[in-house]
Amino acid sequence: MNGRKPKLVAPPGMCDTHMHFYDTLVPSAPGGPPLPGDFSVPMYRELQQRLGMSRVIVVQANAYQDDNRVMLD
Repeated sequence: MNGRKPKLVAPPGMCDTHMHFYDTLVPSAPGGPPLPGDFSVPMYRELQQRLGMSRVIVVQANAYQDDNRVMLD
């Protein structure tokens, strides 16, 4: 992120309808794709604030298959 505010302003109550969390301390499940890196809640909150989003739908990452530890944490 470059820290600059976006040119477009999000409408009030805007919802990010699909995002994932990743933690490299929790390995990818057998048969799952490799992890793209660490993407934590604090990192997402920073992005959410910068873009003016107030709601989010978190989706289970395919890399973890049916292991929901990262999403629940």
